[in-house]
Amino acid sequence: MGGGVAITLAARHPERVQRLVAVAAGLYPITELPPLARLALLPVVGGYLARFGLTRREFGRACRAQSVRDGRCLDDDWIDYFWARLQRAGGQDAAHSCLLRMTAAADNNGDPGRVRAPTLIVWGDEDRLVPLGHGRRLVRAIAGARLEIVPASGHMPFIERPDEFLRVVRPFLAAPAAPLAETPIPPRRAHSVTAQ
Repeated sequence: MGGGVAITLAARHPERVQRLVAVAAGLYPITELPPLARLALLPVVGGYLARFGLTRREFGRACRAQSVRDGRCLDDDWIDYFWARLQRAGGQDAAHSCLLRMTAAADNNGDPGRVRAPTLIVWGDEDRLVPLGHGRRLVRAIAGARLEIVPASGHMPFIERPDEFLRVVRPFLAAPAAPLAETPIPPRRAHSVTAQ
């Protein structure tokens, strides 16, 4: 959900963002879900299934099937790395909460329309997690935004097609940017001092 978080930050704190690159940003409701994710959304048992029903093998299979176009680009070391982080205290609960939020996101989110930073939206042409239509919608909502579609790629073009990803991102980040607007310093509140 990093892309959605970055867009929200750019919208709500424009003085902190000079340039914005959002990759397959999950900002609008996700409606197409794999069967295991749909089970995790069930009332009462969904949280239990999310916490205890996912094995490392199923996690690896799901990542390879849903996150990328070609599952061979996610080797066992990659799966082990992210599986280990999911197993940290609170990891499964956080992942479940993320799933709940992605499916219940507001369809009328106004944050994209408030982004003022030059924005590049990057999407894999075969993203199975967050539909490319969401990227097209973001480009319409963010003034002056540009959409770059990475061919033959799923949800993670930076992993699946790193050279193509960098080909579109590097020039965008290297272009001169306007200086950040200074954050206004809030006025000091008047303090009443009582003489002793």
